[in-house]
Amino acid sequence: MAEATTTSEPVKSPVRPRIWPGVAILAFFAFLLFVPGEIAPRTTFHFMSIAGGLLLSILGFILWWAFYSRTPGKDRVMVLLVFIAAAVVVANLIPPSHIMGLLLYAFPLVAVLCVGWLITSQPFSWQLRRSVLLLLIMMGWSTMLLVRIKNVNGDMIPDLRWVWSKTSDELREEESASRKAGKQDDAPLQLVSQPGDWTEFRGAHRDSKAVNTRIRTDWEKDPPKLLWKRRIGLGWSSFSVVGDLLFTQEQRLQDECVVCYNAKTGDEIWKFSVNNRFVDAVGGDGPRGTPTIKDGRLYAQGATGKLVCLDAATGKQIWIRDIGIDANGHAPQWGYAGSPLVSGNLVFAIPLGANSQGTIAYDKETGNPVWKAGEAQHTYSSPQEVTFFGTRQILVLSDFGLESFNPADGKSLWQFPLTVRGMNRVVQPNVIGEGEVLLGTGSGKDLGTQLIKVRKDGESWTAEAGWNSNRLKPYYNDFVTHDGYAYGFDDSIFVCISLKDGKLKWKGGRYGHGQVLLLPDQSKLLVSAEDGKVHLLDATPNELTELGEVKVFDGRTWNHPVVVRGKLFIRNDEEMACYDLTETGSMADPAK
Repeated sequence: MAEATTTSEPVKSPVRPRIWPGVAILAFFAFLLFVPGEIAPRTTFHFMSIAGGLLLSILGFILWWAFYSRTPGKDRVMVLLVFIAAAVVVANLIPPSHIMGLLLYAFPLVAVLCVGWLITSQPFSWQLRRSVLLLLIMMGWSTMLLVRIKNVNGDMIPDLRWVWSKTSDELREEESASRKAGKQDDAPLQLVSQPGDWTEFRGAHRDSKAVNTRIRTDWEKDPPKLLWKRRIGLGWSSFSVVGDLLFTQEQRLQDECVVCYNAKTGDEIWKFSVNNRFVDAVGGDGPRGTPTIKDGRLYAQGATGKLVCLDAATGKQIWIRDIGIDANGHAPQWGYAGSPLVSGNLVFAIPLGANSQGTIAYDKETGNPVWKAGEAQHTYSSPQEVTFFGTRQILVLSDFGLESFNPADGKSLWQFPLTVRGMNRVVQPNVIGEGEVLLGTGSGKDLGTQLIKVRKDGESWTAEAGWNSNRLKPYYNDFVTHDGYAYGFDDSIFVCISLKDGKLKWKGGRYGHGQVLLLPDQSKLLVSAEDGKVHLLDATPNELTELGEVKVFDGRTWNHPVVVRGKLFIRNDEEMACYDLTETGSMADPAK
């Protein structure tokens, strides 16, 4: 009798998980991650969509596995316990500022690994599939132990670094120690004003116009010459320049610092520290505001609201206040970003206080509060001084809209409420004529720039809407105006629009989320791109004409550039540099 034969076949898994809900969850998360950014980029709607989509996706993932995965009960419990336990363990091992990154970057990785494995591993036994699934969950969450989030660029793309790579603080400390070891004492510099000083944020009128300044423009034959480059602490402050002294704010370890440098060499002269650190994985750590220099004193505001008055020559403290405490205010999501405005005998700041305490004025000699007023509850803009029809006034742009105050007592002169609320308003109001103000209303659909027309009839003031344009939609990127045109960033693309009607003249410069400075004497623009390059452009409405570029930094660059007496001073959150741009081509020895 012939013996029966058997054929060996793979043992198929008796468990067939329902996978399509996991795929749907990933598609839902991808939709909320990318689509709102196309509709209304970097608005409250955009960020709430990301946060809401993230939380709903995590909840959906848990519910899917717990109730709809069609796996044995013990496997459901085991996978969920590992999923939650691994996330909790990693969350306790990483910096608190990275928790959102853990959810925003590691969770999608975990979800993709799990769903992808369940789809591709169907020929294998369930025991193997389950074991690898648990391993992938732990590996996915654990990736956050290998990297740190240095920052996130304007398009919400993270700059990830290995955890063992040196931090900005460590690199700066090493360079500083090396320079001090080989440095000989120089003659002390004095605080001596010179023509062309740049004494506050974006210059004398806060409009980023370097007047009475000429630079060489043939960068192909005679490019900018590097005079010095130094490591610097974290922060998005720009520079103020008085004579040969350079002032900025930066984060050094746990101290928020105001620092004075030698503008000729980049060497530190003095430092004033407040034990304070603002931490944000998206916007970046450190102060945002730029020091203001007035009558030998320096005024600077930190990211958590510490407002200091120092002797500008020595860094010695004269007084210090907390604007949030003084006005029952609150720092916005990415920290106080305003730069103090000094006018007359007062210092103005925006504490975002409750009960009509959105703006505050201090006595500049004593630091005592003088008045509080205004409806601002959210802004990253700074106070702006203007004079309309012979009347000096302080402008504040915020979530409420545009407000004008009598600087002496805070009395409201006029208001222009903006109907679209919840915007992250950042840029400075731009005066383009008598009673005419151009302002950025926010980045997103149906937003952009708005012309405001202010009129005075006797003692009465009115403010009405002029044209509105969505062809220039600035976010945190200020724009400049010149000879009837505005030049700035429409989201991440550089454009030119007419000041007559807001119509687009040209669009094309892809410089990311950078900043711009105008050289009106030569009708030239210096564009500091987000990728660390500086571009020289013609300020002309005919077409985009680029004359040259120079690579300054490798990292994300958001800080406003400064040009003083033919020298370009520029920084980001890691480095600062000085370039010679003078027409004569004279330059210092870069090796010094």
